[in-house]
Amino acid sequence: MNKKNIIITVIFLFAFLLIQTIFVQGFKSASNDEKNSLMQSYLIRIINKCAASTLNESENEEYYAKISQVFTANTISFSIANNSDDAKSTSSVYTPVTSKPLNTKIEDIDMPDDPIVLIYHTHTTESYTATENTPIVYSSNARSKDKTTNMAAIGDIVCQILEKDYGIKTVHDTALHDYPSYSDSYNNSLKNINDYMSKYPSIEYVFDIHRDGLNNTESAQKKYKMTINGTACTKIMIVVGLNHENSNKNVNFAKTFKSTMDKLYPGIMLNIVYRETSRFNQFTCPNALLFEVGSNLSTFEEARISAEYLARAMAEVIYQDIKKKN
Repeated sequence: MNKKNIIITVIFLFAFLLIQTIFVQGFKSASNDEKNSLMQSYLIRIINKCAASTLNESENEEYYAKISQVFTANTISFSIANNSDDAKSTSSVYTPVTSKPLNTKIEDIDMPDDPIVLIYHTHTTESYTATENTPIVYSSNARSKDKTTNMAAIGDIVCQILEKDYGIKTVHDTALHDYPSYSDSYNNSLKNINDYMSKYPSIEYVFDIHRDGLNNTESAQKKYKMTINGTACTKIMIVVGLNHENSNKNVNFAKTFKSTMDKLYPGIMLNIVYRETSRFNQFTCPNALLFEVGSNLSTFEEARISAEYLARAMAEVIYQDIKKKN
């Protein structure tokens, strides 16, 4: 071993020991919740590295995302309390933080037995800003193939609330429409929309849930910031494409939806954005909308709270629509 290699090895070992020392000191002073988050992130990394090394896939980002998704899918939580060393796992069933709105009266309506709502994501891999509580394995800038932290997770919250709290049967398409080809996203999601609507002719509402993409500026940071009842969340924006024959119906439905949301949760909705040359696959259904739930600058924790509000507004709109038809 020449002198250069010896120097590099010494520097590497020194850096490794320094990093481990910082981690240990930080771990000692962290709260229990912070320790849980640190341990989960640390073990995910170990599992990724060990398994990737065994299978010679060390630089495969997709592989990393899949392994991490498997590891985090069961929401493993490590009990660091002094009186317990046991690892505990929690259910993947989502427990809402919000409750049904108190300022609206939804009458009991016999909901159809077949699905009437399709939730999907043209840009499924869109994700949010990682935090200690929600580490995110990014596949590229603010994007993740991990369905526990990308748009599929937001859609899952919406679906669970619609079904469990309101009895609205829902289909959730979690396919990665924007991977591996981002340019084929809308073609891919259109195929699945048509497939699901053929399989379930009962579907009347088609919602494409995204998050906005913004540059990291002060104004962009503020654009989606919102607090409701002391809890941080994100604002929501509806986007409507006008370049198709259903656009007038989509516009009317968007206005109805925003009006309902404004009454339930004042201030949470940004102005509706209209795109003259776009379609966003909204020609497939008169009640088709595209939602931007926060942006890449929002955290997952903020987005999931707004997903609850979005779901409750959807339920209100759907209930009133069915009531009107009956």
